[in-house]
Order: sequence, then C-alpha cells, then structure tokens
Amino acid sequence: MLVQATGSYIVIALLGTFGVGIGFVGAIGGAMTLISALASKREEHHQRAITWVLVMAGGCVLAVTAMEIGLLRDDFSMQYVAANSTRATPVLYKFATLWGALEGSLLLWAFVLSVYVAAVSISFRHKIEDRLVAWALLTMLAVCVFFFGLLVGPADPFGTLSVVPIDGDGLNPLLRNHPLMAIHPVMLYLGYVGFTVPFGFAVAALVTGRLGEGWLVLT
Repeated sequence: MLVQATGSYIVIALLGTFGVGIGFVGAIGGAMTLISALASKREEHHQRAITWVLVMAGGCVLAVTAMEIGLLRDDFSMQYVAANSTRATPVLYKFATLWGALEGSLLLWAFVLSVYVAAVSISFRHKIEDRLVAWALLTMLAVCVFFFGLLVGPADPFGTLSVVPIDGDGLNPLLRNHPLMAIHPVMLYLGYVGFTVPFGFAVAALVTGRLGEGWLVLT
C-alpha cells in the first residue's frame, strides 16, 4: 500500500540534505583557506580554517540527526529508510540502520571523520601556523571533501519518494536482530577513519621534508 508524502516528513530529508551541504561547503572552505594560508603565511587565515572545520562538523551532526529522526519516526518518504527499515524493527536496530547500507555507512564515515578532524584542529589550534600541522590538516580536509562529495552526489542518503510505502523492506537479513550490529561497524569505523590522522601527518612530513620523528610525536 502506498500513500502520498507529507510536508512534515519531507522537511526531515531537507534538513539532512542541508546538513550534508553545509559539511561539503565547510570542507571546501577549510581546504581553500589553508591553501591560501600556506601561500600567504597570514596567521588569521590559519585560524579561519578552524572555523570552517567546525562548520563542517556541525553540518554533519545535523545530517546524522536528521537521518536518525527519519529512521526512528519510520519516515518511509526517504528512500534510505524505506529500503532498510520497517515499522516492526526494534528501536536499537532502527538507530543502527544508519550504518546498515552504503549511503548511511558513508554518512557515518563522514561523521566520524568530521569529529576526528575537528579534534585535531582544536588540539593544534595554537600550532596551526606550523607548516607541518597546516599541511596535515589540509590533507585531512581533502579527504573530507571527497566523502562529502559522495554524499551530495552519487551516494545521497536523503533521496525521497513521491509515493510513500506503508512499510519498508528492512535490513539485510544478515544484519537483522544481532546485537553486534549496533556496535561492531562503529568500532571498525573508529579505527579505519582514525587512520586519516596519521595519514595526514605522514603526507605533511613528505611535503615539508620534515621526515624525522617530529610528525610521529604530533600524531
């Protein structure tokens, strides 16, 4: 059985799309600001990059929140919810459906990445003028641009349906009603995505020629 989409549900998808857009703009803004800072060596440009990083992280938090609201409210006007959840799905697994399929997993990836990059930018806010730190943060932001680019393009998690099904299709049978579904992917992503940080510092060490142990200590 199908029903027409309602405005209250469409708003959730729009908020999610808006959040992803903010994240994408923040990642690009931060990267461009750091490029300008490295070229001009102006301190205020370095500090402005941190603001862009926080904008990026804030946008991603908005997007994740919108997706979770859609999942918990059974908003089947969203393609992702309709394809991966059902009304009968327990609340724990509805929450975990965020990372139950490709588009949602990429959204989780971008969220964890944003948190890591924001943590790095805040931790090194007094050393951001150091070329090693600036290049490392620029590398991480380039990775962010890639993932947010996927989310605003081919892997958009907030696509909507004009005609809404009464119920969804549910998760892949291999993922249904297993407690580890709620924690296992998140633990994996904390490791996988976290390697972006040492990767960024390694690239920065190569670019700046500072190949001693300094970049390892910072990492």
